[in-house]
Amino acid sequence: MQAVILYYGQPTLLEFSKDEDNEMKIGKTLFTQVGKELVSICGSNRNQEYYEYAIEQISKQGITLSSVLPTKNSS
Repeated sequence: MQAVILYYGQPTLLEFSKDEDNEMKIGKTLFTQVGKELVSICGSNRNQEYYEYAIEQISKQGITLSSVLPTKNSS
């Protein structure tokens, strides 16, 4: 099974070993709708060190990760 996660618009592909009943530990912090709105008001910035830490933690769970590169328009 595959899934895509986004961090500041940067997609990362997750590949799980099973077709179903997969789990991923993500911690206990998720934004409410109000929190999501505050992020855009407060001017938060992408943190590469945090991204690398999070990817490492996911990888330790046996999940395969791949960077997704944007495709170029052929116009």
